Amino acid sequence: PAIVGVFVQFAAVTFIFYSFFFGLPIWLEQVGGYDARAAGLLILPLTGMAVIVTPIASRLIARTGPRVPLIIGSGFMLAGTLLLLTLEPGVPVSLFLLVMLVLGVPNAFNNLGLQAVLYAVTPRERISWAAGQFQTFRYVGATMAAAVLGSVFKTGATTAGLHTIAIVLAVVAAALLVASAVTRGRS
Repeated sequence: PAIVGVFVQFAAVTFIFYSFFFGLPIWLEQVGGYDARAAGLLILPLTGMAVIVTPIASRLIARTGPRVPLIIGSGFMLAGTLLLLTLEPGVPVSLFLLVMLVLGVPNAFNNLGLQAVLYAVTPRERISWAAGQFQTFRYVGATMAAAVLGSVFKTGATTAGLHTIAIVLAVVAAALLVASAVTRGRS
């Protein structure tokens, strides 16, 4: 059950990540009027922040175990998804970039934290199987994101659609925050 719980959490984390990673460029282009290059550049701080905080998350996991980093990651994920509700056409670039920075933090904390939990709860002889399944659940989350984006943006991206997606993501992020608070396992 603990291993399956990690898989489900990882699918939820990747569902949230891919929903805004794929959805925001579409919204920026169709609603914000940006070309593909500008939309890509506006999303860049998202991945840049993940790169910056990865060493911090790694050290924290080594020192405290995965629970605290997972709570931090899920808290930032919840905050970031709620910040998506502030996005409107003509949003100042500075506010958009702030949202990207907040949404970039959870990647390192959640990915590394869940990997640490996975290795802590998986019997040694099952590690390779568990690692493979872990990656499979990344694609489950990505597929769920594509399905939701396709449903909500079916006739084109809208701000109302983006806000609907943000509410769904916030609910999932809140559930991840609760799951993170009860997570066990030390790396």
